This record gives sequence, C-alpha cells and structure tokens, in this order.
Amino acid sequence: MIDKGTRKVGDRELPVKRPLFDLSTCIFCGECVDNCAFRALELTKQFELATPNKADLIMRKAVEN
Repeated sequence: MIDKGTRKVGDRELPVKRPLFDLSTCIFCGECVDNCAFRALELTKQFELATPNKADLIMRKAVEN
C-alpha cells in the first residue's frame, strides 16, 4: 500500500492508501482476492499479461491519481 496523504471525513483526518500491484511477483495463490475487504479483485483464467518486460507488470494506476 502506498500512502497518498489524508482525507477529511467529518471532523476527522483519515489516511488514504492505494495498492501498488507488481504482477511480476505474483504466484497466483489468490491471497489478495481472499483478503480484499472490498471484493475489488478476482482471479480468472484469462492470461493476457504476457510481456518480456517486467516493468509492464507493475500496475500504478491506483497510485498515480
């Protein structure tokens, strides 16, 4: 998780964190899916991530906003 600062909710400041996924280290165990409290992840049988460049497997979209 990448710390993105804080956000004011009511009268409290809450931390804002975003996930950084490095799929080059994924072993397809499904732990991230099982532990996602928001049900935002799922494992599928679609393998569209083939690339010779490991840097392409780092998903930064959530942390760039």
